[in-house]
Amino acid sequence: VWYAILLVVTFSRSGLHYAYRHKPQDPGSSLRWLNLFKIGTLCSGITWGSTVYFLFPAREPVHQLLVVLAVCILSMGSFILLAASFRAHLLFLVPAMGPVIVRLLLLEASSSPAMGIMVGLLFGMCYVAARRFNKLIKESLTRLYELERAEAVIEFLAAHDSLTGLPNRGLLIDR
Repeated sequence: VWYAILLVVTFSRSGLHYAYRHKPQDPGSSLRWLNLFKIGTLCSGITWGSTVYFLFPAREPVHQLLVVLAVCILSMGSFILLAASFRAHLLFLVPAMGPVIVRLLLLEASSSPAMGIMVGLLFGMCYVAARRFNKLIKESLTRLYELERAEAVIEFLAAHDSLTGLPNRGLLIDR
């Protein structure tokens, strides 16, 4: 059942990506696409978080560890893939790691609460790393935009009079 859900979510997200890349975009559709992306991210997080209900054997700590490792590794990778949208990252991280943390804390095995605390710490580290990475991306894009605007202003001022905005001698000679 879990694998079928995973396949449906994966193929749905792949189909959305294909549609986004190959359909003509109208100016007002970017918010709709972003919302569809966030919904797909949330579904993916819920699917991976549900592993503790579908694939978490009660008496087999080795298999439990494999499930926890898989979810943790996916969560660590998600902050790089989803860092451009911090909210999307949270829409994956909380439903993916939250159930794992709760399940580990509630298990009666002696090492499970400690593992739950460790996964909780990893959750915090993923949150902080994603926040910083998101900030870095925004700052880089802002600098790039400012640099492009400054270059455009310099090119305009090199060919036009700064007072009147009319073409200057340099542009006349060039043309």
